[in-house]
Amino acid sequence: MDRPISEDVKKSRRKKAVMKWGGIATVVVMLAILLPMIMRKSVNRSSIVITDVDRGTIATSLSASGRVEPAFEQVIVSPISTRIMEVYCVPGDSLQAGTPIMLLDLSDTQTSLSKAADQQRLKQIEIDRKKLDNSTSLSDLEMKIRVKEMEVNSLQVSLENERYLDSIGSGTGERVREAEMKLETEKLQLQQMRAQLENSRKVAEASINSSNVELAILSRDLGDMQRKMDDAKIKSPRNAVLTFINDQVGAQINAGEHIATIADLSHFRLKGELAEGYLDRVGTGSKVVVKVGKTSLDGIITNISPNAKDGLVTFFVSLTESDAPCLRSGLKADINVLSDVIEDAVRIRRFPDYKKPGKYWIYVLTSDDTLTKTEVTLGESNWEYVEVISGLKPGDKVVTSDISKFNNNKNITLK
Repeated sequence: MDRPISEDVKKSRRKKAVMKWGGIATVVVMLAILLPMIMRKSVNRSSIVITDVDRGTIATSLSASGRVEPAFEQVIVSPISTRIMEVYCVPGDSLQAGTPIMLLDLSDTQTSLSKAADQQRLKQIEIDRKKLDNSTSLSDLEMKIRVKEMEVNSLQVSLENERYLDSIGSGTGERVREAEMKLETEKLQLQQMRAQLENSRKVAEASINSSNVELAILSRDLGDMQRKMDDAKIKSPRNAVLTFINDQVGAQINAGEHIATIADLSHFRLKGELAEGYLDRVGTGSKVVVKVGKTSLDGIITNISPNAKDGLVTFFVSLTESDAPCLRSGLKADINVLSDVIEDAVRIRRFPDYKKPGKYWIYVLTSDDTLTKTEVTLGESNWEYVEVISGLKPGDKVVTSDISKFNNNKNITLK
């Protein structure tokens, strides 16, 4: 049969249970204290950048991508349809103004030019002949008018005589009326001849003017052909570097076809692209800061394309230092378009994770050796600073270098 457990045994068992659960509780408390310390990440102070939160001016900017291109670039096209006879240069050659680049076949153009010159000479001869014919015709008519004027004067005298004779009874009224009739008839003929002379002069002038217009057209066509002939002798229009040339000797080319490109590689500009939604914040004359590698250059927007493509608008930037040593054709560059100025703003240095205004988690130095993950609200920015809306105050110290590998940690220890 079972025997009753003594009080000493019961006390011993209770003591062991208390010690067991007390030990477990002690371990749990110790783990709760030590585990965060064990799990806390640490980082070398020298491997991160810590900057102060301060107050100051922020010239807000819009970020755009761009590419360096020559400030001057000229595409040379063929002025005529012909073929390439000879090529004198290769891409990369430095050219002086007037340096021959290539030779085109000009035989057909020369024939057309000679034909146009002959037509011009024939038209000039035709005008000279018309002037001579008109001068002769008008001179004959003027002579007839002078003769008719003399006849009218003679009839005027005869009429006066008949009237005198009639007044003294030696003449008759019939002879007076006959003389008056002849005089009126001759006056009408004289008036008609004078009108004919005036009309002949106008007709002659119109004919000459018409011929002069035809001559001017021929001269202009001849001049255009001569310019095309001169342009077909492909030469560099200025000091530049040849960047492209069609070197296919014997190839047939059409009028207006691209055959060469020259560029001034001592001065550059930028061609950038910006989201069309930002167009209301920029315009021609807007100031920009361009980052090429580690170099910053100032400039202004000189032209904005009126058309958007795939949501992007193209614009061009003229640089203050267009001959800066860091510039090379084709280099990519970051373009910051200054759009507004915020005075007396709480600001921090721009950091890698910042993209646009909104809420961000950043690490703040809360003690000498602890960084604490803190939520902040950030506003506008430029290439250097970001506006702080809330979450930080002047004098705080924040990490502005990339420590994204610690994003899951609330606290980081500095060592």
